[in-house]
Amino acid sequence: MACDTTGRMHKPANEIADRVASIVAASGLSSLHQLSATDEVAHAVTLLANQADGLSEVERELLRTEAVGALKGSRAQGNARLIDAALRASRREHGRSKDERIAGLINEPDPWPHPLELETLLDELTTTIRAHVCMSEVEADAVALWVLHTHVLDAAAISPRLAILSPTKRCGKTTLLKLLGAFSRRALPASSVSAAAIYRVMDTASPTLLIDEADTFLTHNEELRGILNAGHDREMAKVVRSGRPDDGVVVDVFDAWGAVAIAAIGQLPDTLIDRSIVIRLRRKRKSERVVRLRRRERERLVPLQRRCIRWAQDNLNALKEARPPELSLASDRAADNWEALVAIGSLAAGNWAQRTVATAEGITKALEADELEGQTAEVLLKDVHDLFQAGAIKERVSMRDLCERLSGIDGAPWSTHNAGKSLTTAQLGRLLRTFRIKPHTVRLSAALTSKGFQRADFNDAFTRYIRQPVTSVTPTTSLEERRAPRESQATGVTGRDSPEKMTDSDDVTDVTAHAGDAGSQ
Repeated sequence: MACDTTGRMHKPANEIADRVASIVAASGLSSLHQLSATDEVAHAVTLLANQADGLSEVERELLRTEAVGALKGSRAQGNARLIDAALRASRREHGRSKDERIAGLINEPDPWPHPLELETLLDELTTTIRAHVCMSEVEADAVALWVLHTHVLDAAAISPRLAILSPTKRCGKTTLLKLLGAFSRRALPASSVSAAAIYRVMDTASPTLLIDEADTFLTHNEELRGILNAGHDREMAKVVRSGRPDDGVVVDVFDAWGAVAIAAIGQLPDTLIDRSIVIRLRRKRKSERVVRLRRRERERLVPLQRRCIRWAQDNLNALKEARPPELSLASDRAADNWEALVAIGSLAAGNWAQRTVATAEGITKALEADELEGQTAEVLLKDVHDLFQAGAIKERVSMRDLCERLSGIDGAPWSTHNAGKSLTTAQLGRLLRTFRIKPHTVRLSAALTSKGFQRADFNDAFTRYIRQPVTSVTPTTSLEERRAPRESQATGVTGRDSPEKMTDSDDVTDVTAHAGDAGSQ
C-alpha cells in the first residue's frame, strides 16, 4: 500500500489491474468463444459478479470494462448489458448479506411463557436499574417505562429520545446503555454513527438504537441531528435520498422512525433535548454502592427482557386503545414526549398510574429549572462583565463582595434572587459553574485572602458568551447607562418564571432532589 499527498492509503495501480485481471480470468470469460453454450456464458458471468463484492466503485468500473472486452469473443448478445445486470444483482445480494449481519447483532429471545402483571414488571425493571446505576427512583421509573415503550412502539405516534447526560466521565452512562441493551426491543449499540447509517438501519432492521459517546461527534453534525429529530415523530420520519439510476431507482425513501437513547457528557443540542426525556447522572459518592454489570450479570437479565416481550405481545392492542390522562406540562412538545410512557403506566395497577404522572411532571419541571437556570446564568455573566467594564470591581473580587455588587444593580434580579433575599455565594458559585468558572483563594490585600475570582477567570466565558467585545465599552461609561438597553432582556428572563422560583424555591428544589440529586456510577 502507498500514501497519497493527503496521507491516505491507496492501492498501487498495478495491484488493482492484477486483481481485476485475476477475477476475469477466474470467471472463465476469457475462455469463451463463438461456440460456447448459453449456460457456460451465464455461469462465467455469475462467477465474475460474485467476485465483485468488496470492490470499490472504481475497481468495479474497471472490472466491468475488462469483462465486456473479454465477453466479445462469445456469441452472447448485448455484452455490456449482460455484465451490468450481473453486477447489479451482486450488489443487491451483497446488501442483503449486510442486512443479515445487522440482524445477527440484534438479540430477540423468545417471549416469557406466562402472562404477567405490568406493575410487577415495572418494579423489577426499576429495582434492577438502580442496583447497577446510582439514580433517583423517579429517573429509574422513567427509564423502565421507556424500556417498555421500545417493545410497544407500534402503539405510539411519538418516540421520545432518551437523553442520558452527565457533567463528566464515570457517571454510569455506558452502564445504563448496557442495561437498556439487555432489556429493550432489538437493541443495537453504536459508539459512532453517521446520518446515513441511522436512517438505513432504522429502515432495514427497526432496532432500538443506543448511541454512546455522542459528545464526540454529534454537536457539530447538523445532518445527524436532523435525522435523529425526524425519527421522533412517526409521521415525519421519512428521509428522501437519490437512488441508483443504474438499478432503476431514481428516488429512495427511508423510514427513520424508531426508539433512540443517546448518552453524552455535557449537553445535547436544544432541538434534541426538546424531543427527549432527560436523565442526568452524576458520579456516585464513596458511600453509595452499586453492583458491577459483568458479562455474567447481563446474561442473567435475559429473562427480564423475555418478560418485557411477553407483556408487549399481550397488551399491544389495549395500549393502542388507551387514553392516558392529560399532563400539566409547560409545552405541547413535553406532553407529546411523555404521552406514550404515561399510556403504559395507566395500564398498571396499584399506584403506578399516579407514579407515572408524577415522574413525567417531576422530570419535566427539573428540565425547565435547568433551562431557566441556564438563561439566568447568562444574565449573571453579562452583569459581571458590566461590573468589570464599569470599574465597579477590580482585577480580584471576593464572592461575598461580588454578590453585594450584583445585588446593588438597579433593575437586576439579584437583590431578590434568594426567595426575596439577595443572591448567596452558593448560588453565585452554582450559576458560574455553568461556564466552568470556579471560585478559588484570591489575595485581596497584603493581609487578606478570600474565596473569589480574578478577572482572568472570566475571560474565556466573556469571549464565548458576551456579544460585544470586552474592549467595546470604556470603563468611564456608567453602569446604569449600559443597562438600559438590556431591561427588556432581563424582564424576558424573569417574566417566564421569576428567578426566585428556580432551584432555591421549595417547589423546584423538591423536584431537583427527587429527579436528579442522587449520585451515579
